[in-house]
Amino acid sequence: MNLITYEHRRAIYENAVHTNGAAEQEDKFFEELGEFLDSYMKYKHGRDTKEHFVEELADATIMFEQLRVIYDVNDEVCAAMDAKVLRLQANLNKIADEMLAELTITGGTDI
Repeated sequence: MNLITYEHRRAIYENAVHTNGAAEQEDKFFEELGEFLDSYMKYKHGRDTKEHFVEELADATIMFEQLRVIYDVNDEVCAAMDAKVLRLQANLNKIADEMLAELTITGGTDI
């Protein structure tokens, strides 16, 4: 559903880093991250709108992607994310297996 490909976004990020400088974009990262955290806590406690929360999450995500460009670590980040998601899946499978085993031991049938 993305309107812009990652390659196009990456070109824009590279332009932003070239135009503003890496240090400025890194500072912007921390600013956007702080705004996201503030919005997240407010949204979590019912004091912010979903729309504002989504906007701040998008801003923070864009800045995370710019860091991947600044440090040229996109492939490494993707590989680390893949490994962590696979580990999460393995942990979820283990929990499901343990729950099933517990139901079998106790004779329960409702999940």
